[in-house]
Amino acid sequence: MIRAAVNPWPAIRALQKMQTTFAAGVTRELERAADDAVARARATRLFKDGAGPRRGQRQHLRESIRKERGTAVESRVRATAPHARFVQEGTRAHRIEARPGGTLRFVIGRTTFFRRSVWHPGTKPRPFLTNAAAASERQLRRELKRMIGDVARGNR
Repeated sequence: MIRAAVNPWPAIRALQKMQTTFAAGVTRELERAADDAVARARATRLFKDGAGPRRGQRQHLRESIRKERGTAVESRVRATAPHARFVQEGTRAHRIEARPGGTLRFVIGRTTFFRRSVWHPGTKPRPFLTNAAAASERQLRRELKRMIGDVARGNR
């Protein structure tokens, strides 16, 4: 009869170390992906800054794009400008009414117009956040596949 004794603890410790290293790598890559998404969303040409709600209350859309910390496996990129949703999702056609007793003022060419209401034709969606997130997610997936391959080969 042959007896063999195997001590599993070195292998278990090696796997735990590998798991910790991999988890740290995933967190690091997720942070990079979120930073990349912010940079891509800010760099887009789908909108111009300066088109805000009211004079004096403008919050530039590019400046409002920020990364929010989620969990260890989640990060969020958000635009907090009040009009960000309208740029991202577009708007339906709608009537714009002046405040009671007021008028709307706008200029076309060299002519200034005053009206109590106007019909806005709506805007098409300009999905700057969606596009940036999709591009960053593709990059993150490539990096995670590379990391998994490295771990499987014992390179990390």
